[in-house]
Amino acid sequence: MLKAILLLLLTLFLNALATPSFVAAASPGRTTNDRDHDLIKALILDRQFDLASQIAESAANLSPPDSDDAARWAMRRCEIETARRRSLDDFSDLEVQLAEKPITDFLRANPDHRRQRFLELAVSRVLVAAAEQDLLAFVINKADVEKADRGLKRLTRLSSALQELQQQIRRERIELDTQASETRTSDPRRHVMIDDLDRLSQQTLVELLRVKLLANERFDPGSKDRIAAATAAVDAADKALMRLPDRCDARDEVEQLRVVALEQMNNFQLARSEWEGLAQSSSANRDPRFLAIGIRIELRDGNLAEVKNRLAAFDSARSDRSNASIDIDLVRLEYLIAAGNSNDDRISQWMEEVGVRHGAYGRRRAEAILLSSLHSSDLSGVSLNPSIVATQGRQLLRQDQPLRAAQMLARSAAATPSSEQAISVAIESAAAFAAAGRPADAATILMQTAVDHPDAKAAAAAHLQSTILAANSGQSVSETKARLHETIALWPRSSEAQQSADWLINLYKAENHILEAAETATRMLTDDSNIADIDAAFELWKQLLRKPEDNAVQKEWETSMVRLNESLTPLLSRHEILDRYTHLAVFYFDRPDLLAIDSEKFESSADEYQTQFYRFRRSPTTAPPLPSPPHALQDTVTERLMNDARQNSSLRPTIGQTLLRWPQLADGSLSHAQRQLWAGQIDAANETIEKRLANSNDRAETLNQAARMLGQSNSPSAVRESVKRWDQLASGLKIGSEAWHQAKRQALEGLNQLGDDEECRKRAIYILLTSPPKQPDLQRQYRKFVENPS
Repeated sequence: MLKAILLLLLTLFLNALATPSFVAAASPGRTTNDRDHDLIKALILDRQFDLASQIAESAANLSPPDSDDAARWAMRRCEIETARRRSLDDFSDLEVQLAEKPITDFLRANPDHRRQRFLELAVSRVLVAAAEQDLLAFVINKADVEKADRGLKRLTRLSSALQELQQQIRRERIELDTQASETRTSDPRRHVMIDDLDRLSQQTLVELLRVKLLANERFDPGSKDRIAAATAAVDAADKALMRLPDRCDARDEVEQLRVVALEQMNNFQLARSEWEGLAQSSSANRDPRFLAIGIRIELRDGNLAEVKNRLAAFDSARSDRSNASIDIDLVRLEYLIAAGNSNDDRISQWMEEVGVRHGAYGRRRAEAILLSSLHSSDLSGVSLNPSIVATQGRQLLRQDQPLRAAQMLARSAAATPSSEQAISVAIESAAAFAAAGRPADAATILMQTAVDHPDAKAAAAAHLQSTILAANSGQSVSETKARLHETIALWPRSSEAQQSADWLINLYKAENHILEAAETATRMLTDDSNIADIDAAFELWKQLLRKPEDNAVQKEWETSMVRLNESLTPLLSRHEILDRYTHLAVFYFDRPDLLAIDSEKFESSADEYQTQFYRFRRSPTTAPPLPSPPHALQDTVTERLMNDARQNSSLRPTIGQTLLRWPQLADGSLSHAQRQLWAGQIDAANETIEKRLANSNDRAETLNQAARMLGQSNSPSAVRESVKRWDQLASGLKIGSEAWHQAKRQALEGLNQLGDDEECRKRAIYILLTSPPKQPDLQRQYRKFVENPS
């Protein structure tokens, strides 16, 4: 209660003081006669935001809701909320809205307030502060492109809004002049408003130039981009000066900003000359911001002795810490950095002091300066020792600020020339990013540093860990595979390469990309590989070469064979690999691929059955009869011979008879029926098919397979049996369905193959009349049988 009474008395006292100027209220940092403004400014500088907010809110409540005083306090509350949010890591759009709220609420309640344009200029500064925060974040963490883009978009929006505000001010100014000429009476309030609008228009020019200069912060000092942007800012300042009267506050500000732009474009001689002219012709030389501009010119021009003297003069004139200036404090940091590595400890101590004096916002600006000095392209040629940045990062970590610590450590790692040290700092950065809940950023710093320093002992481990972190944070499988391939390529003989290969193989197998899995496994084979690794690689090649009975993947097979030989041929000098390659060729290669290999590779095999099988496959009709295979090879041998017969019809009788001699294959399957067909045992094959149909759980599918198998035979009786099976299948299907038409068309193909043109034509006509297909292509096929069956 006592605190509330004191606040109320303080507010009443302040309201009794001199009436402030609206332009002064909309222009933070200027010297005024406005006690309220100066008090709020002092509280903001001292970071007593809650007290400042309480005073401003109490004063606003005591003012008439639609008065100029109420508008003025809305501006001050907006300024307080903006300053409060400068300490945030993310000045988000939501935070922008909250900072703007005092003014937006006031304008919503007073939509036609006479001071609306002044309020609009004041509220624009929220977006200036938010954009500055974004660009500082980018300077601190160059990977944060999203923040840089957002900051530039905000500045673009600001520039458009300020230009529109200028137009609105001009229109209102003209309207007031028109009213004065029409009424021909003198209205003091009108004259005051005209003067205020003129000053507001001038201040808008200042803000436009300030926005243009702020956009330059995304470029490193001394860089070509920064010089080009600064040159454009000088041009904008010249145009603004042409629109300003000779004596006004706005002109002084534009002239100071022009000097800043000249310094940024490295025109130090002209910048110094104009700064000295301003210092002699105005009271600006008492303003720390103006003094900091002059000191920075000397600093960037390499005049360190002059900089030291000016800082000492400032210190002797302002020994009171309460008068601390962030501009002077930051230029002092730049001086310590430029003075060389002997000041490493002083740099760290001063960074801490800036944080104490100016809070999180000051600390962040100091960090941006520190990081901009890494690999600086400045004319001084001084480059900051990255270890100082790392020290600052560790200090932030001790202060429980893991994200900012991670960003500082990341920049230090990127600038550290020593490979071992760079990897060590990158690991620290990654740990801090992970602690801050940013695993993707942790992965990025580890990956980039490992690639930049591949000779470091822990580089491969760091790179693989980056892939693990990225995968756990939502990275796509294709990106994960690319990173794993990179680990293998950069460190092919490391244990991390083998771990990466194992991971890759599992990913490829999960996608059923067996060829890629086999290639990866083979790529890892060396003279030192153990037998288990060799067998694992060949097992994948076997899995790839096991083809389905319906060999409709000939192009894929050819590609696989090319890539198989490209992978394995360079390794055949090692006998363990050669032995497995010959086994793979004999039992899994298609016959043309097998015959293309020098026979000497196979004749010397210690495996007797492998040699017999090779000779039989080379010439089934002249080779000695092939004995039944060992149990472990039975399925492989049977499948290989069946595929040989499917691919070459001239081999079918011999292969069919050979397989029928092996009693263990007489299993009553359709494959057994096919072997009987190849051996010319048509009746036996039909009997096997009938038995299979009687015991089948899917009669339609069994009929389909049997009919297709019979139709592929060279025996007319088998083909005629195929027609019967297609008719049998169609009788159980819905008339007119796609499957029904397929069965009917296959039956017509069989009749056509047998030369029974009349029956073929009769059936086709009947189908077209009673159950015509809807598909035009199928209609054309039926008409072909009607018009020209053969």
